[in-house]
Amino acid sequence: WDFVRKFFGVSVPGGESYWFLYSYIALLCFLPFLKRILDRITKYEFLAILIMHFVISSLIPVINLAALALDAEDIGWPSRLQLPLVTAKPFFYAICGYYLDKKADMAMVRKQRTKLVLAGILAIVVSFIAVKLEASLTDYSENYISLFDYVLAITIFLGAKRLASVKEIKGGFKSFVLLMGSLSFGIYLLDPFLKAALYSKYSSVCADILNFALFSLGWLIISLVLGGFFTFILKKLPVIKNYL
Repeated sequence: WDFVRKFFGVSVPGGESYWFLYSYIALLCFLPFLKRILDRITKYEFLAILIMHFVISSLIPVINLAALALDAEDIGWPSRLQLPLVTAKPFFYAICGYYLDKKADMAMVRKQRTKLVLAGILAIVVSFIAVKLEASLTDYSENYISLFDYVLAITIFLGAKRLASVKEIKGGFKSFVLLMGSLSFGIYLLDPFLKAALYSKYSSVCADILNFALFSLGWLIISLVLGGFFTFILKKLPVIKNYL
């Protein structure tokens, strides 16, 4: 009970690590209303949401970074002009996932797969440049790491959906995706505990021999493997499996 009280009071130690759980609860609260919208959403309405998200979450931050580099005045988005379906990630990604899964034209995706892959690569490159540029101008921050994360997410989602439809690899790949999907919530929940137990040891060994990217990738692999293993074991237990 103490954890629940602190969790909803945003005072639980390391509570920022539970962002996914907060997002999941928010999504569940609005799911009945979202479904009514998503059942009727059209291609052009979905594109309008994507464009608005691009302007608010990508274009304006890039302009502000350029203004910082040029010592010019930045621009902002009015705090009272709130667009929750566009900017709130629990809703935005639910809209993207539902539309791409239920209504995306996979024949068009197949024809445009090269452009889709290039868009994903470009998203990574631009975000990396933005992070490096900000680090050279100010202290390092994570402001621009997720600059185009939705582009990468859409690319990976459509790529996985496409692979799952290819007859030669459909069975094994689909089973792998379903397995990872079933383990992801447990991996996420266990990561703070793995960090408490292992991160300091990992850091003391690897921090001086790996650059930041490889150091982060290394921990990601450790978290996925160990978290996935323990989640797989926990899902075998009678009561716990209902919550993972």
